[in-house]
Amino acid sequence: MFQRLQVLLRENPHLFFGLAFVLLLLASCLIGALYPYDPVIARMQGNTPLQDPSWRFWLGTDHSGQSLLILLIKGTQAFFFPGILASFLALLGGISLGAFAGFYGGWIEQIGRYLSTLINSFPNLILVLLCTTVFGPNVYLIAAIVGITFVPHIAEEIRRKVAQLKAEEFVMAAEAHGLQERRILFLHIVWLHCLPLILRQLVFLWSALIILETSLNYLGRGVLQKGISWGKMLYDYRSGLFRGEIWSPLVVTLVVMLTMSGLYLFAEGLQRWSQGKGVLHQEQPLDS
Repeated sequence: MFQRLQVLLRENPHLFFGLAFVLLLLASCLIGALYPYDPVIARMQGNTPLQDPSWRFWLGTDHSGQSLLILLIKGTQAFFFPGILASFLALLGGISLGAFAGFYGGWIEQIGRYLSTLINSFPNLILVLLCTTVFGPNVYLIAAIVGITFVPHIAEEIRRKVAQLKAEEFVMAAEAHGLQERRILFLHIVWLHCLPLILRQLVFLWSALIILETSLNYLGRGVLQKGISWGKMLYDYRSGLFRGEIWSPLVVTLVVMLTMSGLYLFAEGLQRWSQGKGVLHQEQPLDS
């Protein structure tokens, strides 16, 4: 196991460090979901506001005496469960549309191109602002919109890869063995050869969701009435900048930047993986 990690670190460092960061982010999301925390009770404990980092408060406290570290961990919940919804919608639509369009072509491909053009014709931010204005600010609504807008991106990646692989020898061998077309398409082509592409698009989806949620909350168009999020923290801390309270918004901003950098490294590592650098691409036996 240690030797495999050494090989991965040497041949694909982007994937190694990106995966480590993604696992850290997921661990923070799970801890935030399981850790009981009430901001009202935390304010009543009488902690000193604007404390410097210490053994008790690793990142210090904000203007209300709450631990910045706990708030940042709990803030991941603002995009964790909505991100699952967005991923489900994007995968359901993107894989289905791209796989059938690339494998069969013809009118199915034309319908896929039309739907992709229709979705891409609406700017994402304008669409989100319009929906939140009509239906009210809701993070799950934002996640659903992000998931739908990413369907064309995933579908196009899958379509290109499937169209490229459908004439390969392993596909003809599978057809000669009498395997069903759906099994060949979704197992031997999509699952075994398109997984890095799918994961890479999901990383971009989560990046877009985090940026969108943070931006909308900071602008006052997100979920501001209840809950904790990174954008809401920036929204609450921005007035303190005029009083010289720089540490709290600086920490939140750095966390957002590091999150985007880590996801970018992971996406680049997945790109190298899909190109066969540092990872063995082997077709599984037909009876697997």
